[in-house]
Amino acid sequence: MNKRLFWSFLTSLSLLLGNSNLLLAEAADTVAKTDQDLAKEVAALRRQNAELRDRLRRLEPNGAGAADKGSRNVPVQPQDSANSAMAADLPTKAPPPQAIPVYNWTGFYIGGNVGGGWGHRNVDYVPDPFTLDVFTRLPIAHPPDPAPFRTSGVVGGLQVGWNWQFHRNWLIGQESDFNWSNMKGSGSSAAVTQFGQSVIPFTAVADEHIEWFGTFRARFGYLPTDNLLGYVTGGFAYGKVERHGTFTKSNPGNLIVSGGGFSLNCVDNITPCYSGSSDHVAVGWTLGGGFEYAVWQRWTLKAEYLYVSLDGTSFTETAVPVPSTLPASLFAHFSNRATFNVARVGVNYHF
Repeated sequence: MNKRLFWSFLTSLSLLLGNSNLLLAEAADTVAKTDQDLAKEVAALRRQNAELRDRLRRLEPNGAGAADKGSRNVPVQPQDSANSAMAADLPTKAPPPQAIPVYNWTGFYIGGNVGGGWGHRNVDYVPDPFTLDVFTRLPIAHPPDPAPFRTSGVVGGLQVGWNWQFHRNWLIGQESDFNWSNMKGSGSSAAVTQFGQSVIPFTAVADEHIEWFGTFRARFGYLPTDNLLGYVTGGFAYGKVERHGTFTKSNPGNLIVSGGGFSLNCVDNITPCYSGSSDHVAVGWTLGGGFEYAVWQRWTLKAEYLYVSLDGTSFTETAVPVPSTLPASLFAHFSNRATFNVARVGVNYHF
C-alpha cells in the first residue's frame, strides 16, 4: 500500500515536471517570437526614418541637405508604396516671394526731344499818307489787303530737370529746355495803283521764322501707376523771332512817284519797292502737359504738348526814294503775338 502511494506520487510529480517544462518552452518560444517582431518593427521604423530624412534633405533649399548628409552616414533602403505615399503627403517649401521694384522718380534727369510746331499769323498793312494817295487815287487802286498765313516746322532740343516724389502718387519738379526750330511761314496779298491808262499790280509778302526757343517751367504730376506719370507744366518762355516784309511791283518796268517831299522808286519787278524786317529775342509764357513712362531702370519716354506765346513786333517797310526826298513807308502790323503750338516726344535719363 505504501509502495503504491509512493509510485503514484512519483508519477504525478513526473507529469507535473513535464508539463512545467512544456510551459517553459512555449514561453521561451513566445518571448523569442516577440523579440523578433520587435526587431523587425524597429528596423522598419529606422528605414522609414532614414527615407524621410533623405526626402527632407532633398526638399531643403541651398543644399542644406547635402551638408546634413555628410554629417550622418545613414543607409537608404528602397521605398515601399506606404512610404512613398507618406513622403508625398509632406508639404513642400515654397520659394520666398520676389520683391516687386517700385520706380522712384526723385532726382535729376537730362534728355532730348524732337517734334513739330505750328502757328497762325495775320498781317495788316497801314500805308503812310503818301503811299495811301498813290494806291487810292483811282477807284481801281487799293493798298495791300490783310495777309493771313500759317507757320510750321520741325523742332528739337535738350532738356534738364529734377523731380521730387513727395507721395506714392504725386510729384513736383522743374524743367528747362532749349530747342532749335525750323518753324516758318509766309503770306501774300495784292495791291493795285493806276496812272492814266496803266494799271500796275503790286504784291506784298510777309514771313516769320522762329529760329530757336526755350522754356523754364514747373511741373506737377500724378502717378496712376509706379511707372506712369501724367503732368501739367507751365512757366517762362523765350525765343528768337525773325519777321520780314517786301512790297514789289508785279510787272516789269520802272515806276517813279514823288510829291510833298516823299517818293518811291520801283526799278523793276525783282527788286522790292518797299522792304523791312524785325529780328529780336522775345519773351513770354508757356503752358502744357504730357505723359512720361519709365521703360527700363533709369530711362523714361515722354510725350508732351506746349502752347508758347512770345511778344511779337511789327515793323515798317520803307521804299527806295528818289534823291533829295524822304522814302515812302508801309507799316506791316502783325495782329497777334508770336504764338505757336509744340507737340514732341523725348527720352530722359534719370540720375
